[in-house]
This record gives sequence, structure tokens and C-alpha cells, in this order.
Amino acid sequence: MPFQPINTLRFLASWFQPISTALFHPTLPWTIRWRLLLLQPLNFLVYTIKCLPYAFSNTYESMYIPTRDDGRRLRIIVFRPKKQDHDSKLRPLHLDFHAGGFIGGIPEVDAPFCEMLCERTGAVVVSASYRLAPRHSFPAAHEDAEDVLSWLEVHAQDTLLADFYRLTVSGFSAGGNLMYMAGSRAKAAVGFYAPVDFRRAPWEKPHPPSMPKNDPMKVFLPLMDVYAGGDVRKRAADDERLHPILRRIDELPANLLHVVPGIDVIVEEQMAFVERVREDFEWEGKGRRAEVKFFKEVFHGWLELPKGIVDEKFRTEAFEAAVAFIRRAQEM
Repeated sequence: MPFQPINTLRFLASWFQPISTALFHPTLPWTIRWRLLLLQPLNFLVYTIKCLPYAFSNTYESMYIPTRDDGRRLRIIVFRPKKQDHDSKLRPLHLDFHAGGFIGGIPEVDAPFCEMLCERTGAVVVSASYRLAPRHSFPAAHEDAEDVLSWLEVHAQDTLLADFYRLTVSGFSAGGNLMYMAGSRAKAAVGFYAPVDFRRAPWEKPHPPSMPKNDPMKVFLPLMDVYAGGDVRKRAADDERLHPILRRIDELPANLLHVVPGIDVIVEEQMAFVERVREDFEWEGKGRRAEVKFFKEVFHGWLELPKGIVDEKFRTEAFEAAVAFIRRAQEM
């Protein structure tokens, strides 16, 4: 894709969204404002580490696609199989949503997983952006996820040489919530520490015994609630888009895998969700799968961290399990 200065500037501006929101949002409470300022250097560090390896490569293609709002576009990055240029066969399609607590994140954060999935399965892999809080609250990100799905349904074949009817999805943290917007259109879904129930604030959720008493990230908990908290929580209490735990099995992907770290406040809701879905799948008797891959020693967000902070064997095991699960679903 040719160099496009406006799109490049727009992408770089997203790196500084926490500080720009903190400084220029007219009605933001101070309790949120100073936390965004504190978040900015962490965001910049993670984005730099994740993007630098791809800065001078052609591993993926960046595109902007239309949304339901006139003139507003969403950025996606597309990973294509190396052999795709030499044949016209439609490939499986995979859609991924990045992490960030609905307050941050860019598609490149998931590039290592997306690249691996593309290479191992031959799928066209799309990683999508979405609107972020506190500038936008629910249902903004969920509407963006649906807009990406709608665009792919119409354009996957002619633009990406991919088969929408062989769709699989994944998501990390907040993105694992958004992936459920695919519903029954997806043959499989893999959620990495995916929240499925926002009816309680993060600090109200049960803390497993392994949670540290002095959690260094505790200061950011109020930020984790700005997308779906306050009045939103009240009016969206029964909204299945925000709370996938409320969905019936006919509204879910055909097969589910949740990768669950033991040091996390959303362990209980993920386990309860998968267990309920597994029982419903067994009663249905159609061979659908709902599984958990549990990692006792690691914590929420460990897969976004640079190498060396957590034992790489856990990352490798998680990604290998996810790829195998998705590949099996693609072949069904």
C-alpha cells in the first residue's frame, strides 16, 4: 500500500491518546485524568517494543475500512499467507481484537500471534482497531467490532481472497469480549483472559488466593471501568453484547477456548462461563467444544509483555494451543 501521510499521522496520534485525552477532554474527572497521564509512558513503551520489529518489514498490510458513521474509518492490519499471491484459492479468515481494557491498544500488539497463526494455518488474519474510552463508552467498541465483521462479510472474498464462511476469531482481554460479536458466524473463538461479565466493577470481582496483596497495577483499576461502568452498567445490565456470559449457545461461536491465567480477577467468570457452555454443548449433542487452557503461574496481560519478563514456555504453550484449536475448527 502506498505511503499515506494522513493515515500515518492518525496512527501515530493513537500512541498518544492517553495524554491527549487527559489534557484536552473537557469533562473528564481528575481521578481519571491523572491516571491517563500515568498510563501514557507504559503505552508508549509497549507500542514501541511491539511495533519496532515490524517497522521495516512487509509482514502485514495496513488498511482503513468504512464504518456506519459517514467519514469515520477503522484501521485494520492484514496478514496474508506467503503463497497467496500465486493462487486464487480462498483462504480461511481469522479476525483478532487487541487488548487494552477498552482504554488503549493497537492491532500491532497482537502481531506475533497473528503472524504465527497466518503461517501455521494458511489463513488470512485481520487484527482490528476500535474506539476507546474514556472518549467513547459502550457500545462504541462493540459497534466497531460489528462494523468490521460486516465489512469482512461483504469484502473478504474480493479484497482479501478469504472465505468469510470459514471465519474464526480471537481476542486478548477487552478484545476477547469483542470477539463474541461474531456470534454463531464464527467456527471457533479463542479468548485470552477474556472478560465475559461486566455487571460488576473490577474491584468487586473475587480475587483468587494467588493475587498479590499489593498489586502494582491496582492504581489503573478505575480506568478499566470507564467503558462499561457507572450509568452504562445500569442500562446495559442485560445486554449480551457486553456480557457474553448471558448469551445462549445458538448465539455463540461453534467452538470456544479460553486461555485463563491464574492471577486475575476474572478467573471465576471465565471458568463459570466455559463450564456452563460445555454442559449446554454436551446436552445439544452436536460435537461442539468449550475448553479452558489454565496457567496457574501467570497473570492477566502476560502475553502482551516483552520476552524475558515471563517464562517463554508459557507464551509458547498458550499460542500453540490456540493455533491447534483454530486449525482443527477450520478443517471441520
